[in-house]
Amino acid sequence: MAPSKKKNKTRGLPKQEVLKSVCLRPGRQVDIVVAIDLEKNYIDTRPSILHDLHPSGRLILGQTAPPLAQRYIGREIEVTFLAKYNLEPGGVWVRVGYKTQLLGIFENYRLSQTLTEPVLVVDQPQTLEQSTLRLDFRLVPPMDQDLHLYLWPEQIELTIVDISLGGVRFSHDRTMAFELKQRISVCIESEGWSLVSDAEVVRTQNLQEAGKPNLYHTAIHFEDLDQARRKQLSEVLHRLLRFRLAHRSGMLEK
Repeated sequence: MAPSKKKNKTRGLPKQEVLKSVCLRPGRQVDIVVAIDLEKNYIDTRPSILHDLHPSGRLILGQTAPPLAQRYIGREIEVTFLAKYNLEPGGVWVRVGYKTQLLGIFENYRLSQTLTEPVLVVDQPQTLEQSTLRLDFRLVPPMDQDLHLYLWPEQIELTIVDISLGGVRFSHDRTMAFELKQRISVCIESEGWSLVSDAEVVRTQNLQEAGKPNLYHTAIHFEDLDQARRKQLSEVLHRLLRFRLAHRSGMLEK
């Protein structure tokens, strides 16, 4: 009997040379998976950016938000990249990544003659494989915390159902209709901080089966968040997450 072929985890992906040429470019946005707790449906993922490919064969990544502390050195993390590939007409967004150890954290790494930044150092990937994890954990905002969503520039407030670095799901009545692939703009506000982003409607659903025929849930995907704004949003979401976890543990008064 002929031996069975080993299953190829990257079947259907572009060749490794293509993946690496697309992903391993200075300026490419990166998402780093720090911790996973599937039982609690929680994945700690933090945005970063690829600053440089060091001649030693290592990647120089920007410090995350919230920042990784020195105690993370030596721990296994997953470095992932989201990019568009011509796998079919119109292109396909695919997330690939690899697991590696965090080798170092430097507070004042010189990126140029006039610029120093805090950075993380990891080895370059041998192989990039498709990531099937949902990296953008969805946070249900605590009711008593200051987080608001507005349709922009109309400044119509929308009720947040859950929110992540990738997008937000909100509820509304039938007088406000949204269509799939519709482009809209929204504003997120929290404790004096605000962020305006273009977004695309990826799902809209009537809750008639749940006994609420006049209520809709619509999900949107953020379209144009650069690295700086992704970091700001990440800090807000992690602050709210820490508040929620502290509330659950009894560390905060209810």
